[in-house]
Amino acid sequence: MRGSDVIVGADADVLRCYCEAVARYAQAAELYAASSPLMRRDGELVKNPLHQVVRDNADAVRLFARELGLSPSARAGLHV
Repeated sequence: MRGSDVIVGADADVLRCYCEAVARYAQAAELYAASSPLMRRDGELVKNPLHQVVRDNADAVRLFARELGLSPSARAGLHV
């Protein structure tokens, strides 16, 4: 990526946020896969809160990837 000038030094914070979102997504997805989509809280079945954590971080990964030109659709629109 260095030689392509697609990602430059000014993108460091966005790249860091992307990497952190990927790490959070992977960790939450692993925990969620080892649990159940529903859980009991106060005797009632409720949605596992990890579902929302996984979803939020998947959205963040997708958005940061688009900003950085890391998805196929983002690369198609690049004019570098």
